Amino acid sequence: MAEKKVSTSRKNQIKSLMLQISQTILEEEAREAKREKIRHMEENCPSVSIPGTMPDLQELCRKIHKQIDLLDEERYDMENKVNKSDKE
Repeated sequence: MAEKKVSTSRKNQIKSLMLQISQTILEEEAREAKREKIRHMEENCPSVSIPGTMPDLQELCRKIHKQIDLLDEERYDMENKVNKSDKE
């Protein structure tokens, strides 16, 4: 069988076309993956809803910080009691 010889320029042209085609396929796969990720997030993750206005949120933060301070004081007192009893 006689095989046709392909010129170097034709080989380079074919390689270039193959690379272009594969690049477009990869780009489309990336876009599809991004769409799939967005769809999955919309289905499985609820949207963040913060009820109330800014002053309400600030008041909530103040209350939470007060609770944290109280718990820290209690923890400190308990730690001191434990250390004192360990020394005795």
